[in-house]
Amino acid sequence: MAEWIFNFWGKAQPDPSAQCRKVFWHPLAWHMLDVAAVAQNLLRRRPQLRAALCGMLGPKAEEEELIGFISFIAAIHDSGKYARAFQAKADLPHVAADPGLSEAQMQNRHDADGMALWQDWLRCPLLVERIWPRIQQGSLQYLVGASLCHHGEPAPPSRVTLSHQFGSGLDAAIMCRDMLRELLLPVPVDAPPLGRQDARKATHLLAGLVTVADWIGSSQQWFPYTPPHDDVAAYFQEAKAKAERAVTEAGYAPASVAHGRSFSALIGKASAPTPLQQWALEVPLPDSAALFILEDVTGAGKTEAAHALVHRLMEAGRASGAFWAMPTQATANAMYGRQASLLAGLFAEDGSRPSLALAHGQSKLHPGFRASTRDWGRDEVRNGETPADLSASAACAAFLADDRRLALLADVGAGTIDQAVLAVLPSRFSPVRLLGLAEKVIVIDEAHAHDAYVTEEMVTLLRFHRGMGGSAVILSATLTNNQREVLARCWQGTARFNSPTGWVPDEARYPLATAVGPDAMVAIAVAPAPWSKRRTTVTRVGTPDEVLDRLMPTLAAGGCAAWVRNTVNDVLAAASMARARGLEPIIFHSRFAQCDRQAIETSIMALFGPGSAVLERAGKLVIATQVIEQSLDIDFDQLASDLAPIDLLLQRAGRMRRHRGRERPEGLEEVMLVLSPEPDPNAAVGWVKNPLPGTAAVYRDHGVLWRTASELEARGALAVPDDVRALVEAVYAGNNCPEALKPSRDAALGDNMIAAALAGNQLLNFDDGYVVGNRWESDLSIATRNIEATATIRLARRDADVIVPWASGTSCDLPEWQVWALSEVRLSGRWALVRPKTLEALSDALAPIIEKWGRFEREIPICVLQSTGEGWEGNISTESGIDIGIYYNQDSGLQLSYT
Repeated sequence: MAEWIFNFWGKAQPDPSAQCRKVFWHPLAWHMLDVAAVAQNLLRRRPQLRAALCGMLGPKAEEEELIGFISFIAAIHDSGKYARAFQAKADLPHVAADPGLSEAQMQNRHDADGMALWQDWLRCPLLVERIWPRIQQGSLQYLVGASLCHHGEPAPPSRVTLSHQFGSGLDAAIMCRDMLRELLLPVPVDAPPLGRQDARKATHLLAGLVTVADWIGSSQQWFPYTPPHDDVAAYFQEAKAKAERAVTEAGYAPASVAHGRSFSALIGKASAPTPLQQWALEVPLPDSAALFILEDVTGAGKTEAAHALVHRLMEAGRASGAFWAMPTQATANAMYGRQASLLAGLFAEDGSRPSLALAHGQSKLHPGFRASTRDWGRDEVRNGETPADLSASAACAAFLADDRRLALLADVGAGTIDQAVLAVLPSRFSPVRLLGLAEKVIVIDEAHAHDAYVTEEMVTLLRFHRGMGGSAVILSATLTNNQREVLARCWQGTARFNSPTGWVPDEARYPLATAVGPDAMVAIAVAPAPWSKRRTTVTRVGTPDEVLDRLMPTLAAGGCAAWVRNTVNDVLAAASMARARGLEPIIFHSRFAQCDRQAIETSIMALFGPGSAVLERAGKLVIATQVIEQSLDIDFDQLASDLAPIDLLLQRAGRMRRHRGRERPEGLEEVMLVLSPEPDPNAAVGWVKNPLPGTAAVYRDHGVLWRTASELEARGALAVPDDVRALVEAVYAGNNCPEALKPSRDAALGDNMIAAALAGNQLLNFDDGYVVGNRWESDLSIATRNIEATATIRLARRDADVIVPWASGTSCDLPEWQVWALSEVRLSGRWALVRPKTLEALSDALAPIIEKWGRFEREIPICVLQSTGEGWEGNISTESGIDIGIYYNQDSGLQLSYT
């Protein structure tokens, strides 16, 4: 009898009262073969993943040998479970008690135990010879470590010696190791030596593959517990059959790409391509990883041009889908809707079911993907309380219980840039994010909108993606020459102060299409789309009352209008002023619960989107923050805006009279209003801070604001596309401003340098690999933006004697964890929270909720609100113990005040 099979468990469900369970434990050897079978299946069925990983490990090796090698490395991921401490965690009849275990041994992690085991074994030249004769020992150690550290972060060193860790499990582990090698890698890899640097780079993707294979291979849905027996080869054949079904039902079988689609078929409507779109259809694709930069005005069809590039890369076998990274949740929601209509053009009508996911809130996934991600775990015995000791099913369930992560794994995803850059931050399970992105084209929209901190993250993401052989598309209406150069330099791996190959300095052409390869760059001016040429008259107004004075006639005549303000507090103040005039404004900003925010956004799209009618829009006023300025296909008869940098004003102007041919009431004023102080050449220090303190706080370089106001005053209009390049360069490349504003200019420059450095300090390095050295955090707590602090709270309310999520009743068909996600509100800055006071008073009622949904990640505080008749109120506490009143209204959002 093979004791290493019969006496060592890998998965356990030791509850004798469990229903429909004839077997309560699963041999560790079987589980290792399950995971190997899944990893092998994923590599065989996902050609882009196979090409990326095999290309990084051994471009001159036989692919089948590398698949065997990778599946062997995946199989040994749980070698540490042969340790005495792990085996003692389950109370199973066949597992003898081990009273000699110390407290330190019981607390040791099985991934750390596995690392200690393999570090000892890798000193054996004979073992290395049988795996990959010419591989460097250090290289093999990196790859083994990437497999063993599959619990979301690299394992720290083991805290006890090897001789005390394993006991009889040591011989069992050796026998299992040799069995796996003979079965999965019967012939050693015959390939040139793999250097340590190349091995380190491959660890990111390898760790992601092993983690997902472990998640799928741990699910009893596909791999039910099976009694031990001696026929290992027969079990592996069963495991491979189960893996085929599991990968399909888990949503990981790639959908078939459509070939030979016309542009009209690709975008789903009869339309001749614009010059930019024609370029996207015809530009030669570089032989390797490619970066495309598309610069054109808002509404000129950049999304469809990027869609054409995505499809061409998919047709060429260079990608399996796309992830659209947007600057805000509102723009992600809008892009999600657009991708839903474009999805059919990418994939063949052969019965395969591509998945589309949104990186927060609701998801639209094919039924198999949606159902399988709900059912991947939660039912195994809990083997410890720390994240590293979680069962794979529990870890998987915790990770997937958030649509933001699901969007990275679906065939096509749309989400904020934050969800993508978490892949290159030391956030737990970042390799899974990298795995999801590796096969996709990353499309970054509104790239100009990011500050120095996020830009540094974005550039690092592009470095990682290029290193894994992926391609990317950058979209922008107002990219500066310097920003384009930075992106091209990053993609080519050019030194910081050297120009990229093919760079043309002082580029003045616009619209512009750029293709960047590893050693070449071509920028081509394209003609503007005929309908994109427009001239918008701009008038400066001095006070908020004047803004409403100028908007009232438009509203009274049956038109609609929007006022974009720079802070939430400014929005609420303007809404109060509008109500005093008898108006009922629609308020839209970031401080709404997700369910209410989505409802407002849906309403705004219905009222002001392409299909809206003049009577539906009549008299409607939207007062919103920057959430409506980008990527939303909405149209207003008149627009007002607080002063903002020129690129943002150009974006906002694109929401005024955007839809050509739309019926509009007669006699409306065709002027964009900008609330701004006069750009006095001798402006004082408080030039913008005194009249617009919120604007001064958000946009700290007051020289940029002054140059923007000066350009608007001088021109009196925004002419696009003719003036775009000149305006953007005048504001951002220029340096002139009143003497009193120069300190803010210099301080902003310093802040940008510090922000970039802060981001760089926490970002991962692709060349370093997946190694210990960073502080790994939950992706719910790690900062992706340079703001003082952030906090997420979940709103709840009493329903009779039960505490329920705020979103209950609005999304009855969703699982409970998703309803909680839709009840979240994100806060920042001085409102960063620790916990609601109600946690103490209502601990008994909230305990089951926290136990179920906040167990394995940073606890998200739950604030229980009480109805006041006109709204809802509760209390929260800051870190310093200050009490804050919280007031919530579905029309106005969240407001906070000191009590």
